Amino acid sequence: MILETEKKMEKSRIIAGIGRILISLFFIVAGLTKIFDWQGSEAAMIRTLDELAEMTGEGGFFSILLGSVPITLGVSIGIELLCGVLLFSGAFLRTAALILALYLAIDLIAFHHFWLFEGLKRDRELLVFAKNLALIGSMLVLMKK
Repeated sequence: MILETEKKMEKSRIIAGIGRILISLFFIVAGLTKIFDWQGSEAAMIRTLDELAEMTGEGGFFSILLGSVPITLGVSIGIELLCGVLLFSGAFLRTAALILALYLAIDLIAFHHFWLFEGLKRDRELLVFAKNLALIGSMLVLMKK
């Protein structure tokens, strides 16, 4: 009976580890993609911020972000790579998951205002919004470990 329980627990740990590694790859790939296509990532961030500033008439918040796109992009890359590697390794798991959950929440608030758009742009932003919510949920599950 004890041996059977231990086998189930070991199986559970292996499955959880595989899940954690797969989640970590999302952040590692995202960070590396931004590095290898810095100009494209920077242009996409500027384009999104310009659209949001125009649609909301809110120059202040988006102007601040527009003025600091390289810094914002660098911080994003740092968070994605560092926390992604920590998730992959299992080191500082709760801390990395908390940082990523906060990062994703800020990303949602700052960049993914799907309700302001129409058509395909709205659909894309809604999908990214939902993906980020799912990843925040994943981070909360990882924080429980």
